[in-house]
Amino acid sequence: MRNYKFIAKIVLIGVGLVTILAVWKAQDLRFDYEFEDYFPKSDTDYAYYNQFRNTYGSDNDFVLISIVNNSGIFNLDFLTQVDSLSSHLQKVQFVENVITPTQLGYPVNTPFGMTSVKWLHLSEPERLYSDSLRIYESGELLGNVIAKDGKSLIVVLTTKWGLSKVKSDSVVYSINEVLNGFEFEDVKVAGRIFNQKHFVDKMVGELFLFTLISLFIIVIFLAIAFRSISGILVPLTIVIISVIWLIAFMTSIGKSFDLMSTLLPTILFVVGMSDVVHFLSRYLEELRVNSEKLSAIKTAFTYIGKATLLTSLTTAIGFLTLFTSGIRPVRDFGLFTATGVMLAFVVTFLVLPAILILLPKPKRALVQAEELFWDKIMRSIFLFNSRNSKMVLGISGLVFLVSLYGISRVEVNNFLLEDLSKNDPVRENFDFFESHYSGARPFEVVISKNDSVSLLTLSDIQLLDSVETVLKREFHIQGFVSLVTAVKNLRRANSGGGLDEYKIPQNEQEWTKIKREVEKYNKQGKLKTILAPSQNETRISAQVKDYGGAVFKEKYENVNLELATLFAQNNVTVKYTGMAYLIDKNNETLASTLMWGLVIAFVTVGFIMGGIFKSFKMVVITLIPNVLPLVMVGGVMGYLGIDLKVSTSIIFTIAFGIAVDDTIHYVSKLKMELDKGRTLVYAIKRTTISTGKAIVLTSLILISGFFALIFSDFASTYYIGLLVSLTLVFAVLSDLFLLPVIFLGFVKSGKRI
Repeated sequence: MRNYKFIAKIVLIGVGLVTILAVWKAQDLRFDYEFEDYFPKSDTDYAYYNQFRNTYGSDNDFVLISIVNNSGIFNLDFLTQVDSLSSHLQKVQFVENVITPTQLGYPVNTPFGMTSVKWLHLSEPERLYSDSLRIYESGELLGNVIAKDGKSLIVVLTTKWGLSKVKSDSVVYSINEVLNGFEFEDVKVAGRIFNQKHFVDKMVGELFLFTLISLFIIVIFLAIAFRSISGILVPLTIVIISVIWLIAFMTSIGKSFDLMSTLLPTILFVVGMSDVVHFLSRYLEELRVNSEKLSAIKTAFTYIGKATLLTSLTTAIGFLTLFTSGIRPVRDFGLFTATGVMLAFVVTFLVLPAILILLPKPKRALVQAEELFWDKIMRSIFLFNSRNSKMVLGISGLVFLVSLYGISRVEVNNFLLEDLSKNDPVRENFDFFESHYSGARPFEVVISKNDSVSLLTLSDIQLLDSVETVLKREFHIQGFVSLVTAVKNLRRANSGGGLDEYKIPQNEQEWTKIKREVEKYNKQGKLKTILAPSQNETRISAQVKDYGGAVFKEKYENVNLELATLFAQNNVTVKYTGMAYLIDKNNETLASTLMWGLVIAFVTVGFIMGGIFKSFKMVVITLIPNVLPLVMVGGVMGYLGIDLKVSTSIIFTIAFGIAVDDTIHYVSKLKMELDKGRTLVYAIKRTTISTGKAIVLTSLILISGFFALIFSDFASTYYIGLLVSLTLVFAVLSDLFLLPVIFLGFVKSGKRI
């Protein structure tokens, strides 16, 4: 025993030194969040999007600032402040352009050349009333930069493309500093850099919040289960070491924490605790039948070690199937969680035996098994299964069918900023733009001639106008930034500036004159954001409401169907693009891809089960109680109207990888009993009694740990917490009731394993 104690001390000293180094390295932890990381870099649409940005500029590097004046915006003092604000914002570093209604105008061709007539004449206050009438009569600014109720307006900032997180944050700070220098009634802000900073700040807060919640939950369950200080501190120390090692590993290879990474500590706490609880439960069980401590440690290490290695592998495989995704944060989440699971296994079987060797035998090990509460509960479950096997099978079959119907109601859908709760300030600002303006979602369409011929012909301008008419009706767009808009402005300029002259040329003679103006502006670079240098391709840009990915997909199809003949006759191609479009497409693709990942997990776990029993029949038997919970949670999603998206599609692979652990522990113990020559009925009884407590306890820890995530402000974290918790509840019920009943069925039919 003395030699074992010496080895145990060496192991603990070594682990301690590595942990100290890991703590030092973990201090380099950084947080980041970038929307573009969620796009598959190999996707053709993403490649086209990059080409689009190189040609026309970014569609997402803007900030919308809505300034509210409830008494009406057509007030000289208010508009003067807005104009002053715009001047200050133009001086902010990395802000390239500022568009404000106080400076907006439309061109008019005069004998002295082209001039701009402002919509609002601040230098002539007496004209503000007539200006307001002209703005409402035209409708060009309404819903775009001026709210239809006339109580707010928008200042649009364009920032430099490709700003780093640090530079983006500096722009946010500077804008807020400028805004704080003015006393407006209310200000609403929306834009990528503001959203990015908000997401990262919340990520940091939630990382620490849920880490503390997880620790609190673990302490409670350990106190209930083991009722000793060492029974709390030992498991807690092991899982904390595992998390520290993983964070140190991530920082060592330059990995920052993103939205998904914030779940890692919580997952490792609850999953790693499962290894510890199974080991300690078996150790205490062995002590009750064999008073020699070292022998109990060896037995627990041997038998639980094998089962726990398998459960760690299956859990890791469940997370590694996320590698089927083309999205880097999802792949990273799968890789690092799988790494953390295996680290937790290594730390558990290094540290726990060493600590147990050095600690005295626990007093609770002397309590007789018959007097233990859990043994009584497990015996009752075994008796219930034996007497009501047909009822268990019948209820399981009925639940399966009801769940399948629920799954048929699940839809693939997503919304921008849906990850934020409705009372979140960033979400509230976004909703403000949705309700008072045309929206805050970028909408991008590119139309190109297939034969590389210039689009600067009257017939093509008429075609583009027809396209915009359909787009405006289908997507409820208030106004476009496009070649057609530029042409309409130039026609009005050449026709005296009348509001009713804002339309495309009516004949070739008009077009010939306007075309010269277009080509002149194009050479001056004034049309570079809407017309390609080759002139055979043009961009149609707008801001729209966020109807959801499923609705947008339907609307795209409607537009294409309505204009198919027109496109074919004019030999043009229409391409939808932009960051919002990619988010929708990416969500739909990822949802189906991750379902294939789940199939891979099924097959892999099937091979592991086959390796244990060397029987395909046993593979099917052991997979049934793990497929059923996934089908059930899919049914819940359908009945509750929860859409399939990035945040919900990964739940199935996560839940399966974790839930199958209990099945493996149960089956491993059952095989051990059968190898001793015991009958199947007695083996199931002993397995249910001895392994049941550990299964229930670890499941309660897992469920509580994940359920705590429902308090997150992020919808993705909320759904992971809710749906994984539900899956684990269904899984533990399935393992304790359905799995034994399926095995018992073999006895009744005279078959043996």
